Amino acid sequence: MATEDPTVAPPEEKSRLSNTDIATIALVAVVVVFAVANSRTTKISWVVASSKAPLFVVIAICVVVGFAAGFLFAQRRAKQS
Repeated sequence: MATEDPTVAPPEEKSRLSNTDIATIALVAVVVVFAVANSRTTKISWVVASSKAPLFVVIAICVVVGFAAGFLFAQRRAKQS
């Protein structure tokens, strides 16, 4: 009868990418392509001044502000009900 040696490590399984890993890689690739396609500088007119920034930065800031506003409104609505 053979006994297993506790000092010998079991054979390693091949690491596989999970669906989440694949989705994350795809999303990062889309973001990189988007940033490269929208890298030209655009003028931003503020109330009292103006500035210039890459278009993808302006869009990214708008997306973040939109998500934050939606999250805050959803939290407020959840507290009311």
